Amino acid sequence: MRDGEKVVEDYRSVSLSPRAHPLALLRDKLTARRMITCAALKGIKDGRWGNLVGLVLLRQKPGLAKGVMSSTIENETDVASLVV
Repeated sequence: MRDGEKVVEDYRSVSLSPRAHPLALLRDKLTARRMITCAALKGIKDGRWGNLVGLVLLRQKPGLAKGVMSSTIENETDVASLVV
């Protein structure tokens, strides 16, 4: 079984992997598509756009939030909180 398959099986069975984060296996392809890491997001100035990819850890859409949703995502470098 290849490393990527092992990580997928780890996540499938226990929702985490001691081997690697799934996105670490795809980072070269993600970088080629100009996807930044959660850690790199901290260096982006307010009002700038960035493309970010991660696994969703938490999603909240409170009834009193007038349609606003917040999400917390993670990739192999850090976590990021998003407002949608």
